[in-house]
Amino acid sequence: MGQLERCSVLLDKDGNITHLFFATMDGPGGFNNSSKSWNIALPLE
Repeated sequence: MGQLERCSVLLDKDGNITHLFFATMDGPGGFNNSSKSWNIALPLE
């Protein structure tokens, strides 16, 4: 991944963070060096 940004969180009903969400892209970094972008969800255990 060339970049990982725009972090947001998912909270359960008790206010605990269960997942982190990021926007990401391929390439060596920077918007001009990428060909694809997507969102990724990372579960916390």
